[in-house]
Amino acid sequence: MKNHFRPDYTSYHVVVYDRETGKKIKGVTHQGYADNSMWARGRAGRFTATP
Repeated sequence: MKNHFRPDYTSYHVVVYDRETGKKIKGVTHQGYADNSMWARGRAGRFTATP
């Protein structure tokens, strides 16, 4: 879960991982304005455990 949040505690829509190492490659926001913008539904889902 730590990889799903930015330093300002907003969340990414999707986190891309390296299949071999399991390390985070990048965080993206396919349904938001930009990869560095907050994804409000994603943030709410993290706290309510809904998809």
